[in-house]
Amino acid sequence: MKLAMAVVLVSSMAIAARSQDVCPEVASLNALYEVRAARLHAYSSSYEVGSEIDRQIDNLREPLRDGAYRWVHYVRPGGDASVVKRDHDVSKIYNGDNWDSFEVTGKHVFAVNVNVPKKRNLFKANNEVFVNTLTVRYIVEGRPAVIRKTIGEWMAPTTSRTFDLDAIADSADATVEVAARPGKKKETVAEIIFKEAVAQDDPDNPNYETIQALQRLRGLSDPAAIDYEIGRLERRIFPSLEPAPFTTFLLRIKEAETLIRSSKEEEQNRGKKMLAEVIRSYPR
Repeated sequence: MKLAMAVVLVSSMAIAARSQDVCPEVASLNALYEVRAARLHAYSSSYEVGSEIDRQIDNLREPLRDGAYRWVHYVRPGGDASVVKRDHDVSKIYNGDNWDSFEVTGKHVFAVNVNVPKKRNLFKANNEVFVNTLTVRYIVEGRPAVIRKTIGEWMAPTTSRTFDLDAIADSADATVEVAARPGKKKETVAEIIFKEAVAQDDPDNPNYETIQALQRLRGLSDPAAIDYEIGRLERRIFPSLEPAPFTTFLLRIKEAETLIRSSKEEEQNRGKKMLAEVIRSYPR
């Protein structure tokens, strides 16, 4: 069994070596081979395979030094946005010029929300908050910008104010000034919420189709899915090559080997039968 597995692995490596003369498909094919290797690992889990998929997607997007990607841009989501939220227990009493300030930091932000939640904890109701000013400092394509909004009013629990940025910021910091009613210090909670854009792969990326394929593979346990995606790309790079379902083939060999090693004769016979079927079905 181990010899058969070694032969198949060598064949796979030979295909990878041949693909070094092909660009940019070589990066895509290598990414799929790495995911296949993770799937075939004796002790791999779905989490580990998913992590390898994420790593390969990250590489194919071409990360830049500043943490961004050459082939990714950010857009507003079609539905609810993910958020970065900061809760704050207001510690100063309102007197017109004595403010308690707090801030939140985020990346790929398109809007900021000042919110007074209904409750300050699981059991206790919140109190109204005086919100003075909101200041947002952000960077878009290396250029700094600032938004200052004077709210200047008491906001009751369950109320909020949302302000859109004029672009999707690479990074942003928001600071808000607040105060509480007399006797309500530390019994009043305010929030700042950043709404985040979502990453969108650039279709002009030469590896765009492979990124889509890797995303399709996330969460799938069927080895045939990996074989299909690899085979589709191998046919494009090597038109005369008939791709072999290595993932399915190797996993069936490993399953047969496990049965053959069993102490039960019934399972040993089942494993030998399975191995014979695998060998007969392997493409020649």
